[in-house]
Amino acid sequence: MVSLKGCGIVALPVVCLTLTTLVLHADAARTGAAAAASAPAGGNIYCATAFDKIRCEKVTKTATNWTQAMTMVLSDAVKHNENTIRQSKEEALGDTGCSETYTNIHARLKECLDLVGKADRNDEINFKLAAAVTSLEDCKNALQDLRDDETPFYILNRHFNHALKICLAVDRSRKVDIALSEI
Repeated sequence: MVSLKGCGIVALPVVCLTLTTLVLHADAARTGAAAAASAPAGGNIYCATAFDKIRCEKVTKTATNWTQAMTMVLSDAVKHNENTIRQSKEEALGDTGCSETYTNIHARLKECLDLVGKADRNDEINFKLAAAVTSLEDCKNALQDLRDDETPFYILNRHFNHALKICLAVDRSRKVDIALSEI
């Protein structure tokens, strides 16, 4: 049998912590320090849904708004993509079509960088990044079919996939950033 004795003692700090967090969010938005003060447990709002929070926070550590954070993670993904393109030319990828996929993703990432500057009013960044992740998953599957899943190139492909997924996480944080700026 579960005893509810003492629940009030446990629940009160949770309520206080929640209220404190909300006050910090509002205060941070007013002072322009939304990213730093609203950070969940040692992180930042841009990386709240990232599966690789450490890497995301490392890339976005100096960002003070969504535009800066998104530019940082997209630039990081472009670097990974350029490295992947370079390595794909040196590897025998067979009929995977991955070399072409990496080139197409590069164009999409550049388009996303342009959209960040234009405030991406139609959520095109999300669409382009999701398509890039799907294309990269197809390459991962093709490389696995070739039994090429333990090579340095496969690992490079996986790191690039992580960079793209971090971009998606930061893109999702835009709604939070907008809400905080309106407080």
